[in-house]
Amino acid sequence: MVWIRIDDQIAHHPKFLAAGPLASWFWVCGNAYCNKYLTDGLIPESALGALGGVTGAKRLAERLVETGLWTKDAAGFHVHDFHDYNPTAAQVKQKRKDDRHRKQHGHDSTEIPSGTSVDSTEIPNGNNVESTENPERSRARVPSDPIRSDPIASTTRRAISSLESDDITERAGRLVERYGALYAEHRHGARHRQRPTLDWMDACSLVKLWPDARLDKLAVLVLTTDEAWISKTDRSFKIFALKATWADQALASWEAEQKAQQVAG
Repeated sequence: MVWIRIDDQIAHHPKFLAAGPLASWFWVCGNAYCNKYLTDGLIPESALGALGGVTGAKRLAERLVETGLWTKDAAGFHVHDFHDYNPTAAQVKQKRKDDRHRKQHGHDSTEIPSGTSVDSTEIPNGNNVESTENPERSRARVPSDPIRSDPIASTTRRAISSLESDDITERAGRLVERYGALYAEHRHGARHRQRPTLDWMDACSLVKLWPDARLDKLAVLVLTTDEAWISKTDRSFKIFALKATWADQALASWEAEQKAQQVAG
């Protein structure tokens, strides 16, 4: 495990104040990603959706670039002055090597049987496990890219790629933002209680079922209906997600009646 180092002045630093609380949290998650995978401050664009579970990840990344907390080039995004506070990947690897050396030569409370070769291999939770195989053979089998060697990271990356290919991530982020605007419009300027991660996950499910234009209509119906159960709630995004199917059925019935009236007229 590698700890991230954060200046205790960031809460009052002009750049973080300009970025805002959500982008600042995104910055913290970016630092954690860099240290976990030893990227020396690099965050590939493909990894943005996995940082912090926030909505509008790409927009937050651009915000960090605008405020000077990140920079961007062809490789992706870079944490500004990352190594002013965090060790380099080479330093971390050297420390791990030194720690293994101390254990192998008896400078640790754990005894190692004589004649046994010991090496360490990264596992998903960041801890080390001992192997009795030949060290050179173990090192040859472990990929040099820490992200590729982590099955959890690989699964997450494939899932994100799938979402991005269908534009689910961006549509979900827009839906959450759009619901906030509709909430203020139809609830007399009130602001709904947000749950950034959970709302985004609910939105991902909704945008797979209905197109954006239909979701707008369903949201307005949930926000304005006198239906007994909904009217007793705060009509948050969670309520919208729970009652979206009901709203779709109610809207479909109303549309059918309108069409029948037009034909009759």
